[in-house]
Amino acid sequence: MRSAGAWFRRYWLLLAAVFAASLWVGIQQEIPFRYASNDAAEYADVARRLARGDGFTTSLIYPAELEFGVHREHPALVRPPLWPSLLAAAFVVFGPGEWAIQVVLLGLYVLSVVLAGLLGQRLAGLGAGIVAAVAVAVAPDTLALSLVGMTETLYGVCVLLVLWLLARGSHPVWVGVGCAALYLTRYNGIVLLPFALLYLVLSDSESRARRVSYCLLGFVLLASPWWVRNTLVTGEPFFT
Repeated sequence: MRSAGAWFRRYWLLLAAVFAASLWVGIQQEIPFRYASNDAAEYADVARRLARGDGFTTSLIYPAELEFGVHREHPALVRPPLWPSLLAAAFVVFGPGEWAIQVVLLGLYVLSVVLAGLLGQRLAGLGAGIVAAVAVAVAPDTLALSLVGMTETLYGVCVLLVLWLLARGSHPVWVGVGCAALYLTRYNGIVLLPFALLYLVLSDSESRARRVSYCLLGFVLLASPWWVRNTLVTGEPFFT
């Protein structure tokens, strides 16, 4: 009995991942994949173009973007880059079909369950970790959003990742990278950065400036290539 308990404590996250994957696959059979909105279709369009080697371009042109021309190489300026980049990688590996998007969504949903479990366990022990993992796995919103081609599932993973990095005392550079990933998924994700910085300041009184500097460095390292791209295309690093 003791050995069974030890096995469970070691491998319970694997069991949680299997449970989440089984739940997702079962529900996906009842609710097939669909684009929830034109936004989801545009993300997929940008991703397919990126996978073909056309760069961050789009076939959907907004009136405010007409100054950049109406042509096949029209730059994608509205959407942040991380979600279409992830989809583009899936299209390269699995082909441009919609099932490649489903593979990504399934992986992110399972990852969100695992990160929630890790965070709960880190903060309050094994019981809290199990409750957190199950709660995220069976939450209707979490499941529903993981069945459509939108950014919410990746966004949730990034939030959980940043919180877990903070909870486990990871190097502030990685916290900054996590915040940048959130920002590059949805621009409003930048609101987490000041809270992360505040946590780093309050958690260590002896190295506040260094911790804040490292966090900002990680953020800038990941976000700056996108800022450079926007500057080259539009003349403004934060154009949207």
